[in-house]
Amino acid sequence: MVKAAIFDMDGVLVDSEPVYERCISEIMLRRGVALPSDFATDFFGVPSAKTFEYLVKKYDMDVPVETLLAEETAVMSERFRAGSIPVFPHAFALMRALRMHGYRIGVATSNFLENVESTLRNNDALPVVEAISSFETTAAFKPAPDVFLRTARLLGAEPVRCVVFEDSRAGVQGASAAGMRVVAFSPPGHIKLDLRLADRIIERFDEITAADIDALLDERTAEESAPRTRADAPRTN
Repeated sequence: MVKAAIFDMDGVLVDSEPVYERCISEIMLRRGVALPSDFATDFFGVPSAKTFEYLVKKYDMDVPVETLLAEETAVMSERFRAGSIPVFPHAFALMRALRMHGYRIGVATSNFLENVESTLRNNDALPVVEAISSFETTAAFKPAPDVFLRTARLLGAEPVRCVVFEDSRAGVQGASAAGMRVVAFSPPGHIKLDLRLADRIIERFDEITAADIDALLDERTAEESAPRTRADAPRTN
């Protein structure tokens, strides 16, 4: 039976969230809007288009969302291509270890495919990843489960045999709704979010192993195959 590990990118593989925050703040400041330092807390895991839609409405701005998004996209794409986005320690090492352990590897993100490929290429991980679901391929974004289910289909894995690595509340909710196991990444020094739906929360990628992931999936398989009790049985009247 195929087993898969699906990684979010921003905030999981790369520490890009602070870079995006600075970029958005700079774009808004050029138009006379100074954002509070914690403005991004509610937008972790949410596409930038949705963030700009909210900000344009909140600050009654006379500028198309598309203009702001295009400006951010150009700046960030260059930074991804240049490899200037910091990488989280041991993230790609775990990805490779899971691949060697028999897992098929996917990336499920609200970012653009170009940026995903740049990140993987810059970290010698492009050959490791067999499926990518991105901003362009997904109609419904996190916390909807669509991006995870699409990635699992491309990998040929049932949701019950997938583990997802996420850092945002929306991402954890989406992966849980997809019926997958979830490992939430919450590194020290970053904003602490509500990740309680996750099956496990880690602060570093070197504190979890392929054997630990096997155990998580084995637990789910055992739950699915456990015989129903009388209380579990469906009503017939």
